Amino acid sequence: MNELAVVRGDLRARFGTGKGVGVQAVFALLVCLATLLGLSPDADGATPSQVVGGVSIAILVAAAYVAVAISSGEIAIPGEKTLPDLVMSPFSAGEIVRGKAITSAVFAAHLALATWPAFYFLNALRDGSPWVAAAQAGVVAAVVWGFAAIGTWLSGAVEGDLVRSLAAWGLLAGVFGLLPLLGFPSFQPVRAVHPGVAGELRAMCALFSTVIGALAFWGSARRIPYLRAET
Repeated sequence: MNELAVVRGDLRARFGTGKGVGVQAVFALLVCLATLLGLSPDADGATPSQVVGGVSIAILVAAAYVAVAISSGEIAIPGEKTLPDLVMSPFSAGEIVRGKAITSAVFAAHLALATWPAFYFLNALRDGSPWVAAAQAGVVAAVVWGFAAIGTWLSGAVEGDLVRSLAAWGLLAGVFGLLPLLGFPSFQPVRAVHPGVAGELRAMCALFSTVIGALAFWGSARRIPYLRAET
């Protein structure tokens, strides 16, 4: 299966190179720092749930950035190939995109597992349920997969490192800044990762993230023939 060749190359780069490990180490450090902030006394007028919610949002934003930055090529990992790098490979567009989708799913699960101990600890510290921590990690996995899919599409659809970086940052600002202001309750990761929300909202956010990710990967598959025609 040629898809597995793409997956092996990507995962070997992310988990087997100094830069790949370094990026994950920085992410782990950010998660630890955010957790330490959650240990501070609750601010005046802030409930324990609000404090944990704020820390949870910070962790989710960091995970989403890592996903979109790596998959779009903004953070270039030695040995990992983006869509333009795979254009001249013998693999079909479907094989390339399926491989990227599997890579994104594995990496999303990895980042979610990395955030779960922080969610569990903060919830337990304030008498929260461990199942809430698991649900929060599930939201992280779904949102990260969606962001990774969009990053994959950006790598093939947007030329120029600067423009691609601006697009990635604009995506982060739109999802985590603009959507809450516009009030779309069905897809608000900043609300879905909050420990106090209903399970239905988390499920809806995960569903939307999955659908958006699937559409982005479909767009990537459609883009590859145009990239091959241009080379």
